[in-house]
Amino acid sequence: MKTLLGFALVSITIAQAAEASPITYKCEASNGEVVADFIVDIDKRQIRWGSYTRYNIQSASDRFISAYEDNGRAIGGEVLVLDRLTGDYTRVALHMTSTEEEMKRGEPGQLTARKMTGRCEKQM
Repeated sequence: MKTLLGFALVSITIAQAAEASPITYKCEASNGEVVADFIVDIDKRQIRWGSYTRYNIQSASDRFISAYEDNGRAIGGEVLVLDRLTGDYTRVALHMTSTEEEMKRGEPGQLTARKMTGRCEKQM
């Protein structure tokens, strides 16, 4: 009985350790276009989206991961929610955008919002 209990504890520990390493999700946008991978590192509380964006994980459950982009240099930012069960993701971005002419004239630009969705597959 003690051997069986010991084996069960070792199995659980190994499974948790395997899940703790960074996990790559291959993703495509809702229009079918292949987009950059999500690299999820729960231990570091970070998600990388290709080499473009780093998100700080705000909360993580067995089902959902919620993270935000801390750009620190611009008005606005981005929120990401990844459904670990289905692979569905939603990104919502809010940024100040300006045309080249507006920037030349020193105008503040316009606050714009975008919603992007898609689906990812966890790579083994």
